[in-house]
Amino acid sequence: MGYYIETVGQTHGKAARIARENNGKLLDGPPAHFHEIPEGKALICVVDNGSFEAAGFCYSERELEEFRAADYTGPARQIPGVYVVDLDAGRTSQRTRTWVLIDWHKACELTGYHP
Repeated sequence: MGYYIETVGQTHGKAARIARENNGKLLDGPPAHFHEIPEGKALICVVDNGSFEAAGFCYSERELEEFRAADYTGPARQIPGVYVVDLDAGRTSQRTRTWVLIDWHKACELTGYHP
């Protein structure tokens, strides 16, 4: 994952702000597949990471799958001979995700994504 919308001076409430400032629409949940996103629209997933929210651009089927995937909430995973930093280790609940539709070209402009 790698294309995000920055909202200066704000750590929470990003989904509503992105929708409001970009004539977007808050969704009840994500589409099941990338091809279900309406033509000319972009899907943004706002993930609540606790101390801040991250607004990621679901620009492909793979990105959508990554954002839809459940968080790992079990114990830290260890791989012999490899140093692993597992940011989700010990998490006891899923992070909240809010889904927003905005104009595709605007999403590309805001994130710097170039197809």
